[in-house]
Amino acid sequence: MKNIILNKIEEIKNKFSDNGEANSLSIKGAVAVVAGLHIAVVVGIIMMSSASKARAVAVEDKKFLDNAPVVGVSDAKPAKPTSTPTPKPKPTPFPKEMIQTKVPTNPNPDFPQFTKEYVVKKGDTFDKIVARYKVNGKKLQLLNNIKDTNKLSVGQKLKLM
Repeated sequence: MKNIILNKIEEIKNKFSDNGEANSLSIKGAVAVVAGLHIAVVVGIIMMSSASKARAVAVEDKKFLDNAPVVGVSDAKPAKPTSTPTPKPKPTPFPKEMIQTKVPTNPNPDFPQFTKEYVVKKGDTFDKIVARYKVNGKKLQLLNNIKDTNKLSVGQKLKLM
């Protein structure tokens, strides 16, 4: 920082020196140089003050850490492990009131139940059944374990969701 300021001062001296050349530094240029020097000095002061504050905080932290008590550490040697393993805790059983044994009567929309069954009639096709009952064809096929949708039998029972 000091070198930058000294270089700028040297620049200004060279501009105003009596070496026979015409003075090429205008008022506007001189103001810009002075303003630049002021900015450089202010930035230097800010950087130096923040660095000194950081050093002071670091010294304060070091003092605290040197005097801080160590919790949970003793000077004694650790105990030797015993040969018998510690028993694992037994899981807590659920209370009987929490165990549900009855099937709910209202179907849950998250777990669809089979509410209808359809018996295939003469002239029915898989696509007609899907369209009539507005069900997903893939789900209906998987639910009823149908490998080929073109091979439905008359009297075959299909579970609908």
